[in-house]
Amino acid sequence: MKSRFILSLPCAVVFLALVSQASAGLIVTNGDFEDLTGLTAQGGGWYSGVPAGWSGISTTFTVYDVGPTHVANLGQLAGDGSSPAVFLSQSVGTTDFTGDVTLTFDLPATFGTGYNVGAGIYAGPFTNGTNYAFGAFSGTGPQALTTSSPVVAGTPLSVAFYLISPGTPPALDSVAIVQVPEPSTWAIFAAGTACAALLRRRLRQA
Repeated sequence: MKSRFILSLPCAVVFLALVSQASAGLIVTNGDFEDLTGLTAQGGGWYSGVPAGWSGISTTFTVYDVGPTHVANLGQLAGDGSSPAVFLSQSVGTTDFTGDVTLTFDLPATFGTGYNVGAGIYAGPFTNGTNYAFGAFSGTGPQALTTSSPVVAGTPLSVAFYLISPGTPPALDSVAIVQVPEPSTWAIFAAGTACAALLRRRLRQA
């Protein structure tokens, strides 16, 4: 019994570390624009108002029903060259560990093509200041943007979109964010898994 306790104690410590590292604190609210709270139907599938969880977008023709999903109308935005610049942004939380951060999103051809969209991962709350990653996107379909170096634990982040150049208004959907741990953090995951397996085997043999 004593040896079982001695074995389980370090495993429990590793397991707690494993759980704490796995619970990443980054999340995009209403990234699919399905939450219509606070929006007003304008007719023709259009909604006015600021999408739940987001800020910075114009208050008319902001969300469009393409059935069975909804998309944000980035044609209501403006870029750095406009005065004032209009961004669609939100704070997405604080990193729980050190690692690369990836922003994924979809640019469906709902309204057409021929535009240049800026997307970035910024220090939060968003002020169009320090960015950890930035990219310009002109294609349609799924897109991804990853930080060039690991973001340290305890860093508040935000994401933002805007139009670099005008064109046929693009749509935005399926916005999400994820952080991948550094190799040292993966080592904790591996140690926790191995320790749990060893403990299970010892308990079966007891």
